[in-house]
Amino acid sequence: MKNILIILCCFSLINLTAQDWKTFTNNKEILDIEKEGNTLWIATSGGLLNWNLQTEAYYKLTTEDGLISNYINEIAIDADGNKWLATNRGVSVIQGGVIISYNSDNGLFTNDVNSVVIDSQGNKWFATKSDNGKSAVSKLDNQGNWTTIAESIYFAPTCMTIDAADNIYIGTFKEIAKYTPGGEWTIFLPPSPESIGWISEMIIDENQEVWAVSPSGLYHYDSAGNQTLFDVTSGLISYPRSLYIDSNHTKWIGTDTGFSRMNSDSTFLNFNLDEQVATIFEENGNVLLGTVNDIISFDGDEYKKLSTGIDLAGNMVRGLDISNDGSVWLGTENGISKYSQNLGWNTFTENDGLLCDPGYSLLATSQDELIISHRSSCNGVSIIDISSGEASFIQDDTFRFILSLNEDASGNIWLGNYLPQVVENSFVIKISPNGNINFFDFTTILQNSLNNKTTGIAIHPNGDVYFSTRWGIYYIDTNNEIHLFKIELAKTIFIDSQENIWIAKGDYFGPNQSLEKYTPNGGHVIYQNGEINNFVINEIIEDEEQNIWVASENGLFKLSSSQVFTRYSTLDGLADNDVTGIEFDTDGSMWISTRNGVSTTADISTTITNLKNEKEAFNLYPNPTLATVTLEFEMQKSGNVKIEVYNVTGQLLLIPFDGEREIGNCQEVFDMADFSQGIYFCKIEIDGQTKIIKFVKI
Repeated sequence: MKNILIILCCFSLINLTAQDWKTFTNNKEILDIEKEGNTLWIATSGGLLNWNLQTEAYYKLTTEDGLISNYINEIAIDADGNKWLATNRGVSVIQGGVIISYNSDNGLFTNDVNSVVIDSQGNKWFATKSDNGKSAVSKLDNQGNWTTIAESIYFAPTCMTIDAADNIYIGTFKEIAKYTPGGEWTIFLPPSPESIGWISEMIIDENQEVWAVSPSGLYHYDSAGNQTLFDVTSGLISYPRSLYIDSNHTKWIGTDTGFSRMNSDSTFLNFNLDEQVATIFEENGNVLLGTVNDIISFDGDEYKKLSTGIDLAGNMVRGLDISNDGSVWLGTENGISKYSQNLGWNTFTENDGLLCDPGYSLLATSQDELIISHRSSCNGVSIIDISSGEASFIQDDTFRFILSLNEDASGNIWLGNYLPQVVENSFVIKISPNGNINFFDFTTILQNSLNNKTTGIAIHPNGDVYFSTRWGIYYIDTNNEIHLFKIELAKTIFIDSQENIWIAKGDYFGPNQSLEKYTPNGGHVIYQNGEINNFVINEIIEDEEQNIWVASENGLFKLSSSQVFTRYSTLDGLADNDVTGIEFDTDGSMWISTRNGVSTTADISTTITNLKNEKEAFNLYPNPTLATVTLEFEMQKSGNVKIEVYNVTGQLLLIPFDGEREIGNCQEVFDMADFSQGIYFCKIEIDGQTKIIKFVKI
């Protein structure tokens, strides 16, 4: 199998140059569900969940464990029990004790994979799309050969399904296409492109007829090719998003506001949830509803929410800063997340006193306040008192479009504006410690610069404050006078310990970026690195060893003092390749915010995940281990204890203990020397309560 990228589930084996990333995500947005025995495999926007239906315990797999991405669009399980995951960064398969990943370097047409189906011969088919509008279906056969169907449909595929004759149906945002085993492409009774819209899911019924859902409604294509549309005028509760046919051939339609059941007479029984249902599944006669807020089980009469727990408020992390007390603050689309060593994770939202939930730019000030820019989401900024945790806000158009924030050595807060013409041409706002506010108008220096944006702020050691904008690099000296360097299309700016000025320069709204350095003696260096230059650069920072780190849409880059580039991506365990920010905490650990989670080199446990609340304390070490593992735990009362060890596929491998334990501290040592390298899970049951601890064998 040529150029296959095999990622063993082990920190030290992922990549010899990789950091030991710990990855945190929000796994509440459910995108797909598949069942295997008593296990549910659940695809989320924040990783893959393995959920035991009997114990209601689960563990989560992310890029930290070797997945190619945390955003998993769909799951398919083949005849050998291998789990194939279609993600926005490629394909991962859980096969035995390893995770194998594929991307465009291995044979996929593009890395953004929306759907996967498996035909009767065991061939895997992947619907892919790219940013430039090209799309195709890629096939991986049983011999490991990749092919791309050259006559693929023009529009980007959104979903796929397969019938009993191995005909593959591909949904797009304009039409439905059919690909036969003989290699023929046809448009399957196309409705007018304006009518069908984005097809989010298709399914084949017991009569081998096609059903599809899009925002315009539920479509049925019978064996004669006739099309029938059911929409809100037919009785659907709202716009469809997902579709499922249960074992009784009943059709369930997930919508923007709940779900509908289609009766035998083509009428609908509606259930309102006030949230979008992205996927539907059946389990022991109950309907499982995957929503943006967890899984809901419905038995026909009552709802039961099966909470998956979270670490982050949301996966799209845009803001990152670290306060004086060492707490890490993260701005997401769903609120502000805080991590502290003593208290773990906390979340702040509008319900806690913020002006609104989305947090874009964050600044932890020297006065122990966190300033939060919401940009255009709401007209103002929010403030969290770091000591008390109390949140408040300033609702004013002056602070509506804040794009960048920084603080100088004198305690002045500098705010860069996105739309300066809204308030007094306020390209930059300065708030002094005594509360005075100054506005700076860059058109006094360059009249034609009104359509400008202050995207970055850097503080020079001499007290001058530098700003990157579309029309140039401005700086304001300690006398509040404005100066201009005519360096256009500067998006990101940073000044290092040697007073070198670093900027990301190029196309303001897209690729063709360049990383450039201006030295104090007038030197100018342009770094030619294709992996950086074709992608937007979001942040530049320096570590204690004077290495330069660059956050880009194509991964995290390290430029060493010897001018050598090293790239880190999801293949190294990073949460996502689209990196939005970098910070170093007081211990020197790195925190990396991305568009799909957060990664850190800090020593933070990510191993314990379960759905129960127990009082017992657990400690498993060493982790990773070479041979023996010691499990320590405390019994609050005497009771039955069972300890089991599973591999990543859920196979039971070892039962170190099964019996009675007395009250007090307990210890169990078991040998893993003969087991292969990879990820394992230690499951502890105490009087019906379950704890699962993830560990690594190296």
